[in-house]
Amino acid sequence: MEISYGTIGRFLSLLLVVLTVYIRSKIKAEIYISNTSKLLLSVITFSFLFTLIWITDGKNRIDYVSSLLLSICADVVVLIGIWILIIDSSRRKQRINAERAKQYLSYIEQLEAGHEEIRKIHHDLKRHLHALNYFAEENDIDGIKNYLKSIGLELSENYEDAQYTENRLFNAILADKKKMAEDLDITIQFEGVLHCESSVSDYDLTIVVSNLLDNAIEYVSQNGFKKIEFSVFQDQNSIVIRVANPIKSDKEVQIRKSSKKHPELHGYGLMNVKRVAEKYNGMLELTVEDGTFTAKVLLMN
Repeated sequence: MEISYGTIGRFLSLLLVVLTVYIRSKIKAEIYISNTSKLLLSVITFSFLFTLIWITDGKNRIDYVSSLLLSICADVVVLIGIWILIIDSSRRKQRINAERAKQYLSYIEQLEAGHEEIRKIHHDLKRHLHALNYFAEENDIDGIKNYLKSIGLELSENYEDAQYTENRLFNAILADKKKMAEDLDITIQFEGVLHCESSVSDYDLTIVVSNLLDNAIEYVSQNGFKKIEFSVFQDQNSIVIRVANPIKSDKEVQIRKSSKKHPELHGYGLMNVKRVAEKYNGMLELTVEDGTFTAKVLLMN
């Protein structure tokens, strides 16, 4: 039996194109699909489209069985492509979540280490009080002064005052990154306000701060610079996190003013930051101006 469905084929082809464009426009940040998989999706879509047009074109009259077999083959190819995309998305999501969990646990361990240091200080305090009591009983004022001086030196050498903000986890992250930077002879200049109460989870805050500072420290250390500017400000409605570092040339980093639609974000670090920003109805903005690269994250509180 010879069939001709030219009009129907063109209608279905147009519908497929519209549907494909709509799906691509609605892909959210939570869909973890690589560029290779996106290319595969495009190839499969247009291959299916070509097959559909060829089958239903009035100039290509084929028997019913042949057209049915071609249609089934095209459907199978599409299903295989969709399955590959699902597997790829699942694996990438697992890798990203594993990295997030690793960063978060790292700072939880750091907080626990901080509590251990507090317990050590408490233990040493008893020893110091006994020593001071001895000097007091002997009316040894110079001994008391010298002992207090030695305690002050010990505390200043071994315990850093890391009360940057009211948020303890943020303080732990910043203290860790400052120590990392100092080991590389890099200074992190910090200013800002961050309260304990916020709708942004500690988990997501860790992702944003640690990734932005890690990127800045890595670039600065590899290119001979010595300073990073870091700030965070919080009000009733939002939290703004900003990290800025010098670069060799404005042309070295090619970015758009807004990275919400930026196609060149690579690596899981900035991808994770971008996803966290969008989770809180905010945005990640990357700018290059006057020899300075700036990453700014807005999180709606």
